[in-house]
Amino acid sequence: MKALVTFFVLLALSFSLFAQTPFNSQAEGERLERLWWDQQKNQDLAGLTNLMSPAFQSINSKGAQDLAFNMAIIKAENELLSI
Repeated sequence: MKALVTFFVLLALSFSLFAQTPFNSQAEGERLERLWWDQQKNQDLAGLTNLMSPAFQSINSKGAQDLAFNMAIIKAENELLSI
């Protein structure tokens, strides 16, 4: 009986030692949003490309856009802003 209690106490302690901190999706979303705008501001196209999924798609009034087309638009906007 004492061995069984000791086993369960050690099992409970091992779970607490390896417990992960809970994932805060709102904080992660805010971090990614700030990163996105910082990269936009700094015209970091390589960083933006790495941040975005290769399967990125956007649909707006001009139609559907994939990642390459969207990055071309961002690059053109950055070139216009730097003139």
